[in-house]
Amino acid sequence: MCFAGHEALAADAAADQATAPGGEAEQSSAALETVIVTAQKRKQDVQTVPISMEVLGQQQLATYNITDIQSMQAYVPNLLVQSATAPQQYFIRGFGSQAANDAFEQSVSVYVDGIYGGRNRQFMSPFFDADQVEVLRGPQGALLGKNTAAGAIMITTANPTDTFQAASDLTYSFSRPGENFFGYVSGPLSDGINSRVALHLEDMQGWIDNTGTGNHDPSNHTMQVRPSIEFKPADGVDVIAKLDYNEIYLDGNSLVRTSTTGYTVTTVKDEPPPFGIPEVDRTTATNGSVTARFQLPAGTLESITGYSGYDNTYQLGALAGAPEVFNVGFVSDFSQASEELRFLSPTNQPLEYIVGLYYDGSSFHTENTSTYNFGYGFAGQVRTVYGQHANTASAFGAATWHVTDSFRVLGSLRYTYENKDAGFEELTDYGVPIATAPSLTGAESENHVDPSITLQYDIAPDVMVYALFGQGSKGGGFVSSTRTVVASDFEYKPEKSKSYEAGIKSTFFDKRALLDVALYDTKFTDLQVTTFDPKLITYITGNAAAATSKGVEFSLAGVLSSQFKITTSGAYLNAVYDNFPGAQCLATTPAAECSPEGTTNLAGTTVLGASRWTGNVALDFTQPLNNSWLLTATVDANYRSGYFISANESPLYGYQPGFVKYDGNISLVKNGWTVSLLGKNLGNKLTKNFSYDFAGTGVAAIDPTRDILLEVRYKY
Repeated sequence: MCFAGHEALAADAAADQATAPGGEAEQSSAALETVIVTAQKRKQDVQTVPISMEVLGQQQLATYNITDIQSMQAYVPNLLVQSATAPQQYFIRGFGSQAANDAFEQSVSVYVDGIYGGRNRQFMSPFFDADQVEVLRGPQGALLGKNTAAGAIMITTANPTDTFQAASDLTYSFSRPGENFFGYVSGPLSDGINSRVALHLEDMQGWIDNTGTGNHDPSNHTMQVRPSIEFKPADGVDVIAKLDYNEIYLDGNSLVRTSTTGYTVTTVKDEPPPFGIPEVDRTTATNGSVTARFQLPAGTLESITGYSGYDNTYQLGALAGAPEVFNVGFVSDFSQASEELRFLSPTNQPLEYIVGLYYDGSSFHTENTSTYNFGYGFAGQVRTVYGQHANTASAFGAATWHVTDSFRVLGSLRYTYENKDAGFEELTDYGVPIATAPSLTGAESENHVDPSITLQYDIAPDVMVYALFGQGSKGGGFVSSTRTVVASDFEYKPEKSKSYEAGIKSTFFDKRALLDVALYDTKFTDLQVTTFDPKLITYITGNAAAATSKGVEFSLAGVLSSQFKITTSGAYLNAVYDNFPGAQCLATTPAAECSPEGTTNLAGTTVLGASRWTGNVALDFTQPLNNSWLLTATVDANYRSGYFISANESPLYGYQPGFVKYDGNISLVKNGWTVSLLGKNLGNKLTKNFSYDFAGTGVAAIDPTRDILLEVRYKY
């Protein structure tokens, strides 16, 4: 199987055959399986798509119990997830949107069944009943559109089937007491009508021993249900409706106290509920989509109508210990309605094209409460209130000109109009205010034009080279929760990215091996950033002038024999600020370069969270044991070189040294049953992904430690 490569190996097919009712285990064929993706709005073989991307299918997600994007990052080089505070923040090739400003939309957008998710709380558990995940690196502004300046993650969930299917999956953790259940039933209701119902229940404790509460943080309590129905009222007409309801309750978080004078990591904290308020993160989300396809004589007309909304309550103790002196809380709600129409010309024509229109309207409201008691009479509670309305409309088109049978020119263009209006005010509920901020309102409108052009050439039947230029943009906005905001800093500008990429995609040895390589150079202007100011005890939101990311990415997969397959992938990344005046001084900034206001220019410094090297290697083994049993085993090693995890890039508490983590899976398959023993982070490597200095106390977010799981699946 291939986690970080572009193709699933034939072992997956063998496992599927062995799990069929009454099926017999057979030796897997020594070839790579074709993987179909929709990165360019059409179904295509991934090896013909001129984009650096990674693809994970159902089998890959199940093999390592990949349940969210954080657990996926080990298998996707140049993808980083920060999880200090929910929701998770995503970075591709060193760029993403940092936490702390709730009004931020992500530079790495998530799309589930074509529905845009600019706020990651919209899809807190996006791999629920997922059919496939596609990670697209670099700006995707022309075809995917809104806020894909750094990349995009596209998730396709399973559709109803026209034959009866059912499956159940129960996972038990030996390391963290708890269970995880997933199941679905799918099949026809009548002629032309198919349905599917999927259910996910989870009650799992975390990996941080909180002696103050007696809990293991963060414990996850999840309930998800997704009914879907498919109508085929006539030939050439297909309508699929899905409704996804989620309740995700996290008790506690992964923050612990660390030393600010050296690198120390612990999985123990002693934080009782600060000020009588427990640390929780509770999200209720509802997402729905209606996808309609009409086959017309001149092509295919598609419509995707979507709704996405959530309500969230979040409480956090900033010192991650006792006595707690500062508690922050958020209450927020969001709703979004969207519509996309696109027309696709027939394929296998000298000129193929796609044209479309997109619209979404959204409303966002949040209240941020800060409760504090620093002693000496300095105590109180301050509350900020923020509201925002936004509308986006865009028109886009893409065309592929087959100049010859081997040479193609691809071009795309998107025009986007966006407007936002927002209001902000600060209230002192009681006590002494930390800072005062004026009541502010703002309105802004923008126009963006994002083009791309690609040259693609087949130098052999299974070898393709390409070169592309692409541009992406992310809209500006307003600061939602910074107590020190002033009128001149309330609005931040849009960010833009331009990327050059050249690559090769190839299969060889009679489709027994695969090698893909991509080189890229991406430049951001007006990069949107948030940095923590320990003097003001708050985050500052604004624009960096410019930043550049350069590097190379590769994937290699091969069938060594009928039993053994190997996959490996990796990336080299050099992401630095070209110019960043007015930034907060780093821990290593010489005093002479730091202004009296505590600012400097970070030109030449590495972007936060950027590892020079990331990669993984996986070895898969498949062996029929007799006429009815199949044994599969996989071991994977993933590597990440050192990177800074604190905004001030402290070499003491704000740096995560490089590490290697190992995962493994061994399964027995027979007549629809699969029994698996899984190990994640088998070496129990202790790492952290985010840290900060709060009033002289170090705080860090600890990554999941070793987890051993038993999984029993049955597929009918």
